[in-house]
Amino acid sequence: MINKLIIALVFVCFSFPAFATCFESSFLKQALLKDLGEKSTWIGLAEENVPSPQAIVLFENLKKKSWTIVVYHVERNSMCIVANGNYAHKLMVK
Repeated sequence: MINKLIIALVFVCFSFPAFATCFESSFLKQALLKDLGEKSTWIGLAEENVPSPQAIVLFENLKKKSWTIVVYHVERNSMCIVANGNYAHKLMVK
């Protein structure tokens, strides 16, 4: 259920970025690092070696386990916050 909700939120933010809180990308990166200690650790692109107008980026602080998911709009150089939280658990796939 929660996975479907996250997918729906990401879809809405890709389609209608006005629904999300957006910032200039370097400002948001600096704010997340300064205020929460979160660094970008993962980026999701549509295809490898193909320019993409959007990407999903995960920022996280591994010590505090806080995280923020953003949609990066490359052409506008802006990032829109989709979700964030204060706890994370790494899944180990065998």
